[in-house]
Amino acid sequence: MITDRDKEIVKFFEIFHFGTIKIIEKVFLREQSYAYNIARTRLDNIRKAGYIKTFSDAATGKNIYALNNPEVLKKRCSLHKLIPIEIYAELRSWGVDIKKFDIEKEWDGGKWRSDAITVFDLVDPYTKKIRRYHFFIEVMLSNDYPNLEKYDKLYSSGAVQEYLGHDFYPKTILLITDRNYNYCGLERCNIIRIETNLNRLVSILV
Repeated sequence: MITDRDKEIVKFFEIFHFGTIKIIEKVFLREQSYAYNIARTRLDNIRKAGYIKTFSDAATGKNIYALNNPEVLKKRCSLHKLIPIEIYAELRSWGVDIKKFDIEKEWDGGKWRSDAITVFDLVDPYTKKIRRYHFFIEVMLSNDYPNLEKYDKLYSSGAVQEYLGHDFYPKTILLITDRNYNYCGLERCNIIRIETNLNRLVSILV
């Protein structure tokens, strides 16, 4: 039998499809003692109830939990897919008010795609005022450079401005990669490079 909290975790998998013990800990149990062990127990109960399945991923060295849905299970979960979900979990663990977080967001009828986009609010601890953050997220794991020039074209399409509901365009791309990348030829966005371990992710709050 699953609990009300378990049902919330199931809803998480219905939205994001994949997760790990650490992700569930950060999203749902960050203020509890022994949160990691509790997350592992809850996921095991949800798995036994048939809502999710688990598999060991050789590339990440992690146990991945996936929504028990044929289409989801057919996709499997790469590190490229997992990193945006890990970023979402980090944001939740900081207690920010997430307004939007869309993974594999398509724009302009599928002409362009972002690995993710997020909009969130955070109360400044000094001024006590609410500050809003907007970021595109791109993950670069292979030797191929991502097509970041699409963001200049995307600006002209107006698709993002329509999505956000006002005449605003995010000015920053979070590029998640362990490679050196110093490209700065974009007109509309700057780039913040964050290593895949996400240890420096908190640096975006400036």
